[in-house]
Amino acid sequence: MSRPGHVPLAIALTLALLTATAIGLSGTFVMFDDKGILSGPFSALLLISAAVGSLLILVILDWRIWQPQRITDETEFMRWLTQDILCCKAIVENKTWQNIEGTFHARRVILSRVAFQKSAAIRWSVETSPPSAQNVRIVRLDSPAPAGNGEYSSGDTDFDARYAWQTDAPEAFLPVLKNAAVRESIKRLASLFAQRTDGPGVGRPDNGMSISNGRVSLLEHPAPLLVQGHVSAGEILLLLRDLSTLAAALEGREVASPAPPSAPATEPAHWLAVGCTGFFGVALWLCGSWALAHWLGMPAGMLGFFTPAMLLIFVFMLANAGKSGREAETEDVIRDQAAVLLGADSEMAQLAAKLRTETHRRMQ
Repeated sequence: MSRPGHVPLAIALTLALLTATAIGLSGTFVMFDDKGILSGPFSALLLISAAVGSLLILVILDWRIWQPQRITDETEFMRWLTQDILCCKAIVENKTWQNIEGTFHARRVILSRVAFQKSAAIRWSVETSPPSAQNVRIVRLDSPAPAGNGEYSSGDTDFDARYAWQTDAPEAFLPVLKNAAVRESIKRLASLFAQRTDGPGVGRPDNGMSISNGRVSLLEHPAPLLVQGHVSAGEILLLLRDLSTLAAALEGREVASPAPPSAPATEPAHWLAVGCTGFFGVALWLCGSWALAHWLGMPAGMLGFFTPAMLLIFVFMLANAGKSGREAETEDVIRDQAAVLLGADSEMAQLAAKLRTETHRRMQ
């Protein structure tokens, strides 16, 4: 929502709320029966008033608090990505960029925003140095493939069953797949980030990962906006690190074996604090509604009861609308994998710590 849109929307909601309140105060329409329970043809008036009031509160909060913070966070995130991570000299405008070029681990990185299937996608590319002469395509299969003859087996039964690769020089690429760290990187890239469609996907040009013309590339679709709330620092670093791992193997460099995966520990105190906050919030909500009904009458009590509920519903809808567009299960796996990376790799953790935004700190 742009800043000029807040004022007319706030005025319209205020007029609607005043109209609903005037109708209620006029006493023209009966909203309660003799027991004080909502009834009659205009019994929904209080629900409408609560919904309008909740929307008005959200518009004011977004206008005065949330939007200025979003603008600050978006600028800081692009500064972090372009200057701290990709070592660019200038900050790229988030809403207008089409190509971002920089370096990561001394390799040239190119991000290109493209249109794919009538929606936005991002093509991530990392160049090898010297340029690799191999041409390979790798995709994740929708269902396990039958066991082959083992001539070109990677030594990983899960990889051989779930991932298909195609090249005109399999003998040259097979040693790359023999490395466990490279296979783990390919699994994450092909499963979590790369574009996938149903059916035999190796032959489709935009499916999976490709190695050609000295570049390791993948098309991320659906692609999240490069802003806080849609993508995290750990996700960006995980994707770049895995692309660089594959590029290093293609260059003939030594790639270290991956550390045993360990899920980040969940602190019980965190959930205890959430539970206590929720309990006191519900208690305050119910007690406040009762107090309004007792001192100001049943209509005020009903508004006090419905308005916070409507507000929470709208906030929940807005929070879910700000996601990346991927499935929730994929989001959870990416978040867990990024947490493992930042916990095991001090260099990546230091790069993530350079992102200084309030939204980033809330997401960790």
